[in-house]
Amino acid sequence: MSTPQRIIVVGAGLAGLTTAVRLVDAGHEVTVLESAGVVGGRTADWDEDGMQVETGLHRYLGFYTKLPRLLRHVGLKVSDVVVWRDEIAFRVADGGPSALFSASLIRHPVRTAVRALKHRDFLPLRQRGAMVRMLAAGSVAYLLRPTKLDQVPIADYARGHGVSQQTVDRLIAPLTAGLFFVPPDKFSAHNLMGVVVPYWRSLIKTGVGAFSGGMTEVMSGPIAEYVRKKGGTVHVNTRVQSLVGDANGITGVRVHDKVLEADQVVVATSLGPAKALIDSALEGHEWFDDMRRMESTPSVCFQAETDVPSTAEDTATFTPGTEMGCFAEQSRTTFSHLDGRISVIMATPKTHADSTTEELTETVITEARRVGVDLRGHIRRARKVGISDDFYSLECGNDPLRPAQHTPIPGLTLAGDYTQQKYLATMEGAVQSGELAARAILKEER
Repeated sequence: MSTPQRIIVVGAGLAGLTTAVRLVDAGHEVTVLESAGVVGGRTADWDEDGMQVETGLHRYLGFYTKLPRLLRHVGLKVSDVVVWRDEIAFRVADGGPSALFSASLIRHPVRTAVRALKHRDFLPLRQRGAMVRMLAAGSVAYLLRPTKLDQVPIADYARGHGVSQQTVDRLIAPLTAGLFFVPPDKFSAHNLMGVVVPYWRSLIKTGVGAFSGGMTEVMSGPIAEYVRKKGGTVHVNTRVQSLVGDANGITGVRVHDKVLEADQVVVATSLGPAKALIDSALEGHEWFDDMRRMESTPSVCFQAETDVPSTAEDTATFTPGTEMGCFAEQSRTTFSHLDGRISVIMATPKTHADSTTEELTETVITEARRVGVDLRGHIRRARKVGISDDFYSLECGNDPLRPAQHTPIPGLTLAGDYTQQKYLATMEGAVQSGELAARAILKEER
């Protein structure tokens, strides 16, 4: 390596922290600037008026490869970060059937196989066959005709392969809305396949884990500490107002009306803030036009401390037919110091964007009762956590608009799961984007 460069990374989510790790390892002078009061981005937790809250209900998937490699690199064991639950539940509203599926071929092979064949009232055998055929056809199309597949909503694609509307409503809709806030009639068929196909080599490692504590505490915080120990600097409560420079090159950022100079700037925020920063110095530059057209997705999450656990296990549960896309009790995993702790992802965040915490509490109590969860009189305190630009939308037409990490502007690199890489809007995708961003900068040295 030649003379160390001064590099500013804007954003301390997984994408920005991964970029910083790779660059401090290469000997560069790295400064990470985070606008929030804690590191972690979409994988963060913090104290909000005396209650520990998080950006949303997150699950660690056992077939990740990039994220566990990063954790090991900074001195963490996956077992330090994750409590394996390995089950996913579905509860259909208003007395409909329920299903509990195991999701670990390594830890629970027999249980996983047996449960896959049960719950025929929830998913009949004929519909299971239709789902398998649809997934097989979609996987081939994902590899051979990705652009065409991205033009078709998954609901239409599924029905075209014999999947019933009931199965779409019970199985596909909870996954697209409960995980990515997009209904199946808008969710790209390409993107559903993109949740599975890139991991096919590691599917034997499938499993579902809850975080063993707040995400900043057990994961993103230790990654940031690694950057500091390697000589980097990480600042929180530091909002970057704008980029400094123009099409001839980005030379720094403006913070608190002060210019911080840099040889390289990595924009590693979520999509909405990234677009604003780009336009602060490069408004009208045509290379970013596709990125400007990309849509982002808001999120709304309800979180509450209760006097008793809401369910018998801390199992991620999808609730077809309700306003709750997905929920989980967390008092035995992430928030083990509490008597009860529930986190709920709202399936239609735009509907609840302007709701007060009190209004959202009443909605969740009503909807939870429809799936057999009694919260009335048990909530000690609650918080609404809303994020206006949580991640890029997985609706049809967005995927071809994703920008590369390397830009034509000297001194400017992008990182974030919305950038081009195969893992979509996931923690794995954020880590991969950070690695590619660092690689783009390091390549320029050679």
